[in-house]
Amino acid sequence: MKAGTFILCALALVAAASWGCSGGGGGRTAAEGAPSVTAGTPQSAQPKQSPGDFVTDNLGQAIRGQGEREWETLAQEQQALISRTTFIRCAQEKTLAVPDSIRVTDTYDTTVDIPGTAITDAPSKAVTVELAWGSHRESFTMHLVAESGAWRWLLDDDAINAERKGECAP
Repeated sequence: MKAGTFILCALALVAAASWGCSGGGGGRTAAEGAPSVTAGTPQSAQPKQSPGDFVTDNLGQAIRGQGEREWETLAQEQQALISRTTFIRCAQEKTLAVPDSIRVTDTYDTTVDIPGTAITDAPSKAVTVELAWGSHRESFTMHLVAESGAWRWLLDDDAINAERKGECAP
């Protein structure tokens, strides 16, 4: 499974098994340590939850098979593209290997093209996560966008295309 195919893969090997996550297109990195205010978004609309905590919570939902909760935090632009029913069914059909640990190793400002949409260069937070199963470690980067004061995660193109057909991403 390629790294870009799971970005939420937010469960990199874990949820990644559920659906693909977007590793992001565009990916121009802003200065690390830059303010967390997303360009063009009023300060009051910024998420109160840290990006790392959001990703950790989201991974936990994927591990527990809580597809409905995951759907609620999927980017609204992508929710409009795929069936909620298909998404939840696919999330529940996957068997996820529970990692021994989940650790956020980096968070930075960047931009991302939102897969399945015409939206390009959207301000984003990139969160790199390391999952460990014994001595085996897997890392992936998940892109988040701020919408109405909350973080939202992104599916990748493969997952969008499969789910538009009513199928589960490979």
